[in-house]
Amino acid sequence: EEKAEISSLNTQLEQVIEEKETEISSLCTRISSLSTHWEQAIEEKKSEIRSLNTRIISLSTQLEQVIEEKETEISSLCTRISSLSTHWEQAIEEKKSEIRSL
Repeated sequence: EEKAEISSLNTQLEQVIEEKETEISSLCTRISSLSTHWEQAIEEKKSEIRSLNTRIISLSTQLEQVIEEKETEISSLCTRISSLSTHWEQAIEEKKSEIRSL
């Protein structure tokens, strides 16, 4: 009777072990699948980030060029304004002189 009980317990233990091995194998497969999925997702995001970085660098370069162009335009306008200001100051002084001589 004791042998039969031990044999029964042994059989139950083997079944539990098999069930747990199956569960573990299933979990390992699931983990592997998820790992592959996440690795692909991470690589896609890395690629997106690299693409965005390239775009940002390109836009930054364009912005720097535009800023330089606008600085040149502003400098040119300032020079022109200064020149016109000098011209008008001279013209005003000439007119003042003409008026005084009248």
